[in-house]
Amino acid sequence: MNSTPKISLYASAARPQHWLKLYESIKFNKCAFEIVFVGPNEPEEKMPDVFRFIKSNTKPVQCAHIAALHSNGEFLFHCVDDLTFKNERALDSMLSFYDDKKDSSKELILSPRLMRNGKPYEDNNYKLYPENEGCPVIPISIFIKRSLFIELGGYDLNFIASMADTDLSYRAKSIKSASIELVDLYVEESKEDSLGGTLFNDYQDHDLTLLQK
Repeated sequence: MNSTPKISLYASAARPQHWLKLYESIKFNKCAFEIVFVGPNEPEEKMPDVFRFIKSNTKPVQCAHIAALHSNGEFLFHCVDDLTFKNERALDSMLSFYDDKKDSSKELILSPRLMRNGKPYEDNNYKLYPENEGCPVIPISIFIKRSLFIELGGYDLNFIASMADTDLSYRAKSIKSASIELVDLYVEESKEDSLGGTLFNDYQDHDLTLLQK
């Protein structure tokens, strides 16, 4: 495994049968990357060297927070464990998008777009209030500098599963005047075996050892 990855893909994860599909969709990228998954179910298959699994029986948002803390990349890219990238060399492209859009006066958070059943989501689906032109987008999977994630304190661990990315992004917008932007890259979730919002644990107490990274 590359000791200094440019990008860390991280997630709360409970479905090992999908993890190699994610790797297959990104393995031809030229940038160095790692995959850090945290959850209750260890993979039975041998995973690639870029992959790291940390066992934890806590709720999904805390698993994602632990994964981010234990990641080594300059950039963090949040994903779900049944996700695949639909664009060739998507990670390289995300870095190019970041370089093109970055502004020294403010922070930047990017998000790919989502496909369901082979069809892209319409732009209105990325906003809480589509009729409001000033409403910031809801990121699907945040792409963020790790230093900004740490500066913001990471995820609010009061969340259980969904909307933690949105909360973090909106805090970045409020505190750091960050811009939240969609880019023309697409991801798709398997949806073969839904976990009901990925609530795979019983809201167990904080994993203090892993949270002290």
